[in-house]
Amino acid sequence: MDDNSILNSVIFYKNIGAARFHMPGHKGRAPDGSKFLAPIYPYDITELDCTDNLYAPAQNGAVEQSERLAAELFHTAHTVFSAGGATAALFAAIILCCEGRREPRILCDRRAHRSVINAFAVCGVSPIWFDPHDTPKFADIAKPLGADEIAAVLITSPDYYGRMCDVAAVSRLAVSLGAPLICDNSHGSHLAFINGGEYHPYKLGARLCVDSIHKTLPALTGAALLHFSDDFSPSDVRRAMSRCASTSPSYIIAASADAALRYMKLHGADGCEKLAGLITDAKQTLHTMGFSTAQFPIGDPQRICIRDKNARALYAHLEKHGVVGEFCDSDDVVLIASVMNTKEDFDRLCAACADFSPSPSPGIPDFYPSVLPERVTSIREAVFARSRDVKTEESIGLICAESVTPYPPGVPLIVAGER
Repeated sequence: MDDNSILNSVIFYKNIGAARFHMPGHKGRAPDGSKFLAPIYPYDITELDCTDNLYAPAQNGAVEQSERLAAELFHTAHTVFSAGGATAALFAAIILCCEGRREPRILCDRRAHRSVINAFAVCGVSPIWFDPHDTPKFADIAKPLGADEIAAVLITSPDYYGRMCDVAAVSRLAVSLGAPLICDNSHGSHLAFINGGEYHPYKLGARLCVDSIHKTLPALTGAALLHFSDDFSPSDVRRAMSRCASTSPSYIIAASADAALRYMKLHGADGCEKLAGLITDAKQTLHTMGFSTAQFPIGDPQRICIRDKNARALYAHLEKHGVVGEFCDSDDVVLIASVMNTKEDFDRLCAACADFSPSPSPGIPDFYPSVLPERVTSIREAVFARSRDVKTEESIGLICAESVTPYPPGVPLIVAGER
């Protein structure tokens, strides 16, 4: 193979038509009752000489070639693939920062995804919550913290609604603490292809950055990337990944990630520019109809968040008309757009909205609780303690053993160990 990437190695092996006496058990053939999946089965393979090993790649092999393309596109020092989604990549990033620390402390955005909380439980992390959107308080945060006391600073940007924080400012805070900045950029992979990638967290100072590329790029569910700086060695990163991901990664997912990156290399910048025009036109049409969309000091240009007092009814109305959004809460309908959306998709959205009477939700969006419960025990102690289920009305005063997390957006209302 001249182009020995993950994608081409999978295609190559499928085309040679080998008699498969290796995993997986389907041998490239769909069982009865799964005929609609028949075209996929031949591409679902395992680690072979030609397909390489995701966490122990051969020098200049298929995995390294695909990862070089990813690093080139995202302008990173290094990038590795995850077929276990952003969850595995976030676990690996946290493990890397906690190594050598008995009781690691991480300065963390309280709006972190539940996978971050689970990683804290496994690694024994004691989080110090902070609001990365409140930049004036950064100096006050740093004052009581001693040098090398913080293992990492961790933020989520953009969040589910499209709100982004000042990553560059948080990066400066992390530098002042002598700690690496981890950014959960799961909803922002596309930022690398807008205005030369100036909004991407890695370019703004994140030393470890997780991109869940299946969310906003054309990759299959479970495809993600972990970008990292020269502060971390590739061998250490791969070892961390191997600790928290399946030893049998899906090559269909990995190949789809490779295919998505190849597509974005050819069409990403133009596609994002075209999408920006479609989103602008759609928002203008919605505003003309009387709808309100969320505006943030720093916002994801590809996220549409319709604010309406009857958001749940609006979501159901759109679904009835064949337009399915990402999710809704009591005041917001969140729509995720990508370069694969067409003008016809946006026309259907606007046509469906034309048959709904808007009731714009006033004020600045405040999606998350600002008053935190009392912490009683560590996250790890609570998660691994004996626990019992109780009715909500009987839970007052008890200690939470499992984080209470509406999903989406996957942000815990109550974290394990809190009262």
